[in-house]
Amino acid sequence: METEITLQYGTDFKQSRVIHEEILSCHSQAARELFKRAKTLRDAYPVAHDLRKQLKGFILMCGSEKQFEASHSEKEARAQITHIYEHYPIPGHRNAIQLFVDEAIAEQVNKKNIIGPTTKNPLQKKDLKGMGIQLQLQSLNSKAVWTVTERLVSKLREIKHKERKDAKSSSVKAAAQHRIILPNTEDRVVRSLVQWIYCQGALNYDDAEHLYALRALATRLGMTELETQCLSKLATDTEDMIRLAISQGLTLQEVLGLGAEPEEGQQRVPASNLAEIVFQHVLTDKISPKRLLALVVRTLAEHLEPGLWRLLEPKITPTMSLRIIKAMLDHRQIKTDEAGDASVKSESVSTGDEHAMFALNEQT
Repeated sequence: METEITLQYGTDFKQSRVIHEEILSCHSQAARELFKRAKTLRDAYPVAHDLRKQLKGFILMCGSEKQFEASHSEKEARAQITHIYEHYPIPGHRNAIQLFVDEAIAEQVNKKNIIGPTTKNPLQKKDLKGMGIQLQLQSLNSKAVWTVTERLVSKLREIKHKERKDAKSSSVKAAAQHRIILPNTEDRVVRSLVQWIYCQGALNYDDAEHLYALRALATRLGMTELETQCLSKLATDTEDMIRLAISQGLTLQEVLGLGAEPEEGQQRVPASNLAEIVFQHVLTDKISPKRLLALVVRTLAEHLEPGLWRLLEPKITPTMSLRIIKAMLDHRQIKTDEAGDASVKSESVSTGDEHAMFALNEQT
């Protein structure tokens, strides 16, 4: 484990935890593919950093235009600008840098900050089109090269900050920067994820909301094993809890925390809010796990009452409403079919006489 990846989350992504790319990749095919896609850009960032640092070195070393000229640093600066112009490594920025440098050089030519005559047949902007970048820079005097150097350093700094900012919405750029950005994620959820990775699958959580959020984070990172473990725990425990609560006389409305306040001395609330959390997410989230969706729809089809429906209907989408109504109709049809089968069976139930007659016939 050599490659560190920083998980950034919280307000303005100021909270962070470090994990290792190699172990995350063991648990997530999606992570492996992401890091593979990010490799080219990841290799480009250090090169771009060194180019900017080297160019900035002329500014720091000389400190002023006068010292820059006195130290004759313009020759080395020209070579560095040329290299950046021709070989800047970050995709999507080289053309912008070339245009930026072209415009900066043209501005200095217009100001006559050039080597050679400035009055009789001086170099003009129109002459630059037929010249390569090296010749263009060689035509500039020390003052002009200093100015172009300063401006290009600022431009490269802007690109650096832009790439950092863009990484908040680009998982590939973030991965190339050894980061994974996790918006809307709590510290306790990230902590549980890291514990699961490094503690041999230990599933630690505080409450139902914590577990549900951990499942969502595992899904986002493509950690299938952790996602399945969380999902199984949520579904199994929710089913068991609802079954037990209803067997004890609670209504589904009470199980979901939507019942009236219990009277003094009466306990009409479930042992935990697990079912409430699961139902709340499934009924309101845009995308829900199929297993939990099926559980919620099936449970509502079996136990939905008018009072609970009035509470739920304003909160759910028309699509979800139709799904529940269809499930209720299917459930009613099954009940009707079962009742019909029971009626037929009751009409043909054996009294024992026919068996006695059969036995009698065998004896004769």
